[in-house]
Amino acid sequence: MIGTSGGLLEIQALLILKSFAVHALPARAIGISRTFCDIVGMVPGGIIGVKLRRSLSQPLTTEQATRCYWPEITLMKSCCPQKPVRLELWIAFSGGRWQFFEIDGDNVREVTHA
Repeated sequence: MIGTSGGLLEIQALLILKSFAVHALPARAIGISRTFCDIVGMVPGGIIGVKLRRSLSQPLTTEQATRCYWPEITLMKSCCPQKPVRLELWIAFSGGRWQFFEIDGDNVREVTHA
């Protein structure tokens, strides 16, 4: 697995988030630590905090994603243990494919975004 420091991956993710969010910004633009998330959006019903990662293998099952990215998932949950912030892990693969996982309490589930 490969992490991200922004750049093209962040721009692609912001475009995806903007397709269903009212506002979408890099976390650093509003003073939020990248430890918690990389991008933030205002969506109907609250706020979404997204952590971005890259992966060399594709696609991942929910169990594989949970196991491989457990440190990131745990850190995100510890920074924001309660709603209204929805937490998601977005994984980018070569060729422009993405997988999206929602983190809700102790549950991680794959979700789709158009």
